[in-house]
Amino acid sequence: MSQLVRKLSASSPSKHELRKLLQGMLNHERVAEVHVLLAMLCDAGLPVDVVMFNLLMTGYKKRRQWQAAQLVMSKMVACGLQPDAVSYNILIDACGKAQQLTRAFEALQAMRQAGLQPGVNTYTSLIDACGKGKQLERAHELLGEMMQHGVKPNAHTFTTIINACTQAQDVDRGLLVLEQVRGRVRVY
Repeated sequence: MSQLVRKLSASSPSKHELRKLLQGMLNHERVAEVHVLLAMLCDAGLPVDVVMFNLLMTGYKKRRQWQAAQLVMSKMVACGLQPDAVSYNILIDACGKAQQLTRAFEALQAMRQAGLQPGVNTYTSLIDACGKGKQLERAHELLGEMMQHGVKPNAHTFTTIINACTQAQDVDRGLLVLEQVRGRVRVY
């Protein structure tokens, strides 16, 4: 790996070329290698960016490894980069998929403290996490909160919450959500 970093240092690759290399490795399930390589690139002063870290976090999210995704975000900050809304959304989704609801809400709080506003993807991931954690009431509170903050739910948001109701066998609540959908989401 260090030989690859030396070779990359000598060739001065662009961020685009490095992203392409990392994505290719991730496509071949080489997540741990990308983790090491990205850290080495950062330490070597090569042009790393938030997108590269987000790619790695997504690799861990797909594996339901929320703690590794959280470590990647910490390394991003250590490399002098500021996580963006996408970074937080990936972490929230990773925590939710691993049924780490408390951690997902901690990531939401950190996102807000960083001055970033949660968007439709943030809320939808949290609603999904609540559904997986059998916390339908909290999922519905999030739906109300997002609309109160002017974030419009989309079809995916409503599908996610209806899915959670169905899995919890709460058909009445699912029908109530379906009523909310009418007039709010345009169906093509």
